[in-house]
Amino acid sequence: MRVTAESRGTRYLPDTLLGILPILLGLQLLGWLTFFPNALRGHADFRQLYAAGYMVGTGHAGELYDARAQQQFQDALVGNDERALPFIRPAYQSLLFVPFSLLPYRTAYLAFLAVNLVLLAMTFWILRPNMRNLSRVWPGLPVFIFLVFYPSALALMQGQDSILLAGF
Repeated sequence: MRVTAESRGTRYLPDTLLGILPILLGLQLLGWLTFFPNALRGHADFRQLYAAGYMVGTGHAGELYDARAQQQFQDALVGNDERALPFIRPAYQSLLFVPFSLLPYRTAYLAFLAVNLVLLAMTFWILRPNMRNLSRVWPGLPVFIFLVFYPSALALMQGQDSILLAGF
């Protein structure tokens, strides 16, 4: 088969994308290696969700939006930090985190990470039919795009609840 300039031009974008994916995956792994230990020590957004769940579960729901109470609960439950991460969600959302607050912080963070990974996998499964064109470039491309999508990775690392919204 003769390679022409036209056939090379049509492969330029897919080849470039496939060349960039390993770099993006490496950056994701580097991010996880540097951030994950800090998240396990309580330096992640999950600390405010965890503390809010605990506050509601122990009868302190009236103090949910009190910055001083949030600071005290976060410091006591998760560890001292310079400032409290404010719980800025609707109060009913803290009910989702009451079961996690029954666990020690590290275990709760890992459990919530597992829930988020399951939800992300479900989202991927739902979107699979819409990714057929990506699969034609390379069968593994849709999976890699999900793996290197920075907003999802950041939400996973921080223990954010935004992935809950992706499935709905």
